[in-house]
Amino acid sequence: EGEDGEDKELYCFCQKLSYGEMTACDTPDCLSQWFHLPCVNLKQPLPKSWFCDECLRKMGPPASGPGRKGRKK
Repeated sequence: EGEDGEDKELYCFCQKLSYGEMTACDTPDCLSQWFHLPCVNLKQPLPKSWFCDECLRKMGPPASGPGRKGRKK
């Protein structure tokens, strides 16, 4: 194969080459998959699981637990 060891794939919302430290979206079918930390406002230590904004939008709001929010009157 014609691999020269250089990654030419574009990543992240910024659509730039891989550079610096990156994190992966934990959605298996994420279109971008890998993101530059500064582009997604992340710093060390990284969370155990992380989802990009686009995948979070597709997932919708988190399922609410039992009961109602707020105080009982």
